[in-house]
Amino acid sequence: MCRFSYERCVCFVFLVILSVLSCAGVRVDDLVAMAEIDKQRTSPAEGAQLAPHHRLRHHRHPRRALAATPAPRWLPQQEDDISVRAYRSQVVLLAYAEGSSHSCQFVFRVLKVYKNANSFPIVDRIMVRLDCEEAVREYRRKLVRNKIHLRRKYVLFLNASGSSNFQQAGIPKLVRANKEAKTDRIIRHACMPKLVPTTPKIVELKEISRRQADRRKLLCKVKGFPVPKIVWRRKGQTLSQNRYLRIQYRR
Repeated sequence: MCRFSYERCVCFVFLVILSVLSCAGVRVDDLVAMAEIDKQRTSPAEGAQLAPHHRLRHHRHPRRALAATPAPRWLPQQEDDISVRAYRSQVVLLAYAEGSSHSCQFVFRVLKVYKNANSFPIVDRIMVRLDCEEAVREYRRKLVRNKIHLRRKYVLFLNASGSSNFQQAGIPKLVRANKEAKTDRIIRHACMPKLVPTTPKIVELKEISRRQADRRKLLCKVKGFPVPKIVWRRKGQTLSQNRYLRIQYRR
């Protein structure tokens, strides 16, 4: 009996509070709606989809969430093979970088003459002006003098006009110690006096994807001399390497 009277007292107090609030001008249905809103905020329903900005706010790694549509970064296209550069150049030298200037002029000490098409006079030390700007990447341009390291060996691909006027015919090739013999063999073969070029030909073109669900992989093998340049096209447009498309070349 005491328990029943206690519950009645609580209900009576609650009704009195509601009556006072109603007299003060506060609508009871607004209070109920506010309670429902607070309940939804604290415990959202299962399967409810949050807005993108709300989902990003509580994401632990916002950069990963925004990385779905990044700006593409274009990488350099395929460069000419060193055999192609040697075949097309008038003068090919193995030289040692000794000095440089702010006007992109470099002093090289000649170590070996691979090719001298018109018998130009070549002294022990030559000065060559290289291109100051070389597009390493489309979004970042570097000076070529930052790529030439002093006290290192390079294969120079030059054209000559006059006794001591040399112009760059191709990007210099850095000769690494572990690949010096291989580079020497390739350059000597490309600089042979009576070398006859061969017609480029596609030997093999196939898909090498292991499974259908994997990313599509294509393999193209070509032969010919000078080494032919491979260009990939899709729907009439040339494909370039980016973060979604990787093109690898191997000699």
